[in-house]
Amino acid sequence: MILSLKYFLLNIDFIKKILAKIYTLINKDVKIFKKDIYWVHKKKNKYLLNFHPILNFEKFEKIYKFFIKKYKPKNGHIIFDVGSGLGQEILYLSKAVGKKGKIFSIESDPRLFKVLKQVVYLNKLKNVYLINAFFHKKNGVTIKSNLLPLYDWMSNSINRSSGLSFKLKTITIDNIIKKYNLKKINFAKFNIEGSEINLISGNNLFLKKCENICISCHDFLNKGNYNTFKKIKYLLIKKKFKILKNSSNDKIIKYFVYGKKKGIKIIIELSTLYLKNLNLIMRFLIN
Repeated sequence: MILSLKYFLLNIDFIKKILAKIYTLINKDVKIFKKDIYWVHKKKNKYLLNFHPILNFEKFEKIYKFFIKKYKPKNGHIIFDVGSGLGQEILYLSKAVGKKGKIFSIESDPRLFKVLKQVVYLNKLKNVYLINAFFHKKNGVTIKSNLLPLYDWMSNSINRSSGLSFKLKTITIDNIIKKYNLKKINFAKFNIEGSEINLISGNNLFLKKCENICISCHDFLNKGNYNTFKKIKYLLIKKKFKILKNSSNDKIIKYFVYGKKKGIKIIIELSTLYLKNLNLIMRFLIN
């Protein structure tokens, strides 16, 4: 109730303008200005957007840390960010994987998608592929859904039955893998309010190629369509992922599922050993 009131007040233009002035005085190294319906926050060479001014730029920026707790991005990595929200993850990951890497960002909310386009443009992110679609088990299906007001956008879901109506097509990650001929996926993050259930069917190629995964399940909402925690853990184990320990007691973070494909390190080490021995054998035969 208190949180809803807070976000409702943050949706009032007069209050947002006052907060922008106060926050700018407190954080002199952060520039805050309005662009269309968004508030742009600039610190040094970084730009982040929200629908209202934010006080703590660093805290807002580093939300991505919860998702990559068990994974370290490297140069050239291929990453999927499903449910990109306001873009903190793509900003960090894009820079971490470098020019040779790729970030595939999937976001269904058209308002958030506009934010993401601005994040990519303002930060000059050249390796991010933005996709406005519903993640689903079937590709190219048009689905009708509804949007909550901006101050409550985090509660949006494909299953939402009230709010502003809109239509959007679905996409599978398997479809993207085939389109871009991706050999493997180093990491995938999901934050899509229950729609991760679509991993159970229709995305088998993705589950085969993905090496590291983080899924934010929303069981803390205690609603039927959001209770996916046990099902997702079972699915990942079935698909040969090792479920990594999550010791958080936070009511939201404790429902994050971290997975790593079993045997990846061993396979890499064996392959390296094989190539080294093969090289020695070839030298022996030639000489």
